Amino acid sequence: MTVVYETLNGFVTWVQTDEDRRKPVLSGAALKTVSFVSKSSSFMRSLVSAYDSVYKLKAPLSLSALGFTSGFGIVTGALNLRKGIHDYKKRMQDEDVSGAVLGGMHATGGVLQMAGSAAFITIRSLSTLAHVTENKTAKAVAGIFGYIASGVSQAGALLSCASLLMEIYGSYAIIEECRDREPLDCLESLREKLQNRAERSALIRMTSEACVREIETVDPNNAEAVEAVIDRTYHESAQSMLSPMISLALMGLGIAASMIVTVTTAPTALLVATGINGCLAIFGFSTALISFIQALNKEEAPGRYDQALLATLSLGCLFSLGMTRMYHNSREAEVIIGALGLVWFVANAATYLKVKRMKTEGSNLEKRDRA
Repeated sequence: MTVVYETLNGFVTWVQTDEDRRKPVLSGAALKTVSFVSKSSSFMRSLVSAYDSVYKLKAPLSLSALGFTSGFGIVTGALNLRKGIHDYKKRMQDEDVSGAVLGGMHATGGVLQMAGSAAFITIRSLSTLAHVTENKTAKAVAGIFGYIASGVSQAGALLSCASLLMEIYGSYAIIEECRDREPLDCLESLREKLQNRAERSALIRMTSEACVREIETVDPNNAEAVEAVIDRTYHESAQSMLSPMISLALMGLGIAASMIVTVTTAPTALLVATGINGCLAIFGFSTALISFIQALNKEEAPGRYDQALLATLSLGCLFSLGMTRMYHNSREAEVIIGALGLVWFVANAATYLKVKRMKTEGSNLEKRDRA
């Protein structure tokens, strides 16, 4: 009850206070917690599905109820929509057409993510209803929403693929600018580009504002400083290209696994597809866990709606766990559900304690400044 009271009280205060409105909507820790909860559920279900494919056992239907946490994609989708619109407006002001197109793609991707999450929630609700009541209509409607969700997911994947290719191309152009050239020549070329608003915006997008400031302010007569700046530009461009390339490779592996399952039913091919999907699930869970731990250790300002999101996430986790009771669970399924519930509880508690600490420290700093 204390958590609920503090959440509601904090929500009202944040809405009414202009000073708090300048704070971020949600902190990175809160967002990473949502991502971790959703991906841990997907990871567990993917592993059980892979195990079922190999050993031909009947996977517990109750695990599908754990997928209700995918509904929080509506929250992340809304934030992606908001960020995409903001990026689009900013890049249009800077006359950066490529950046504006990317912003529009991210905004559209946010809409598709929201629609897909809503469709998946509907599917799981109708499937549970059909299982409990043996209602054939609910099962048929769930199948229709399945086709819709699949279409939305494929559209989102194509859009994501296009945006990743654009990001890779932009970073590669900067790398080519810096490769196999004298540092001073490269510096002069980059400074010429910075005279153009669109080129400047693109360079900031592919590196960082600090890197661009160094390009503008470095003394061309200092050979070591010039070489260091060009080195930084090269490496930041390479780093910004690495993440899209990894995402594109993983997307390609996922598509390959789906095609293998669709085209052939040969046991060896199915084992390969299962192995690919299992590796992708492990990689996705590992990256989500690492990002979550990094977010917990990072010092940042609390978001306006962190506590509201965490309270809603906790309720969503409890709802998903409760829905598993609608099915007949084996001992193995009970262990899996219990372990996942414990992981969710620890993640939510750790993030709540961090948000609480950040809020307390922020209040103490404000009081100290006023004094």
